[in-house]
Amino acid sequence: MPKRVPTLADYNAANPYNATESTVAARKHTAWQAGASGLSMTVEGQSDAARDAYDDGCTWRADWDDQNAQFTFESQDGLPRNHKSVMSTKTFDHQLGMSCAFRQWRAQSHCRFLHGYALGFKFTFAADTMSHEGWVVDFGGLKDLKGKLEDTFDHKLLVAEDDPQKDEICGLAGLGIADVVVVPHTGCEAFARMVYDVAEQWLKDAGFAPRVRLVSVEVSEHGANSAIAQG
Repeated sequence: MPKRVPTLADYNAANPYNATESTVAARKHTAWQAGASGLSMTVEGQSDAARDAYDDGCTWRADWDDQNAQFTFESQDGLPRNHKSVMSTKTFDHQLGMSCAFRQWRAQSHCRFLHGYALGFKFTFAADTMSHEGWVVDFGGLKDLKGKLEDTFDHKLLVAEDDPQKDEICGLAGLGIADVVVVPHTGCEAFARMVYDVAEQWLKDAGFAPRVRLVSVEVSEHGANSAIAQG
């Protein structure tokens, strides 16, 4: 007599879902529901459906005899999973003194003149799985990211690559009176997009991605003006 493969109904009957169950028990139940139609019931491996449901690549194992089935879902790092992402923020505020000057050459207002700010930067990160220390990102590990900001914005004169006076402005570097950085565009919105791209690549290079996602980057001129770039 061929062995009967347990079905979702068998699992539900043996493991009725209860909202008061532990997170792990609830996750097992939901992940099994998500993966029931596609799981190979004979090997240990990765469930694409469970991974899609939780975005975490749980390891699953199914064992059974003629009457009962047992299902085990484990996290890759041995830490408990939950159903919600956790976000953390890191701010490099105006007090750090990343002072730069630039102009909006297309503007008709006084913004067309060179002017400056001590810019502030706020990064929002998210993860479904914490590090083994229990962190989204290691705040102490962001020195390289801060360095990238300093290389572009700390005591710099920024000029847009399409500024009609780019050559004249860049000429100030040759006179030794300005540290000029050419960027695609200037302004809070442009800086937010630019820094977002840099930070997203930095997450990959630093080994935080794909576990950690960049949610947003906010660049502020002062307390009243800021722009936010999101993925």
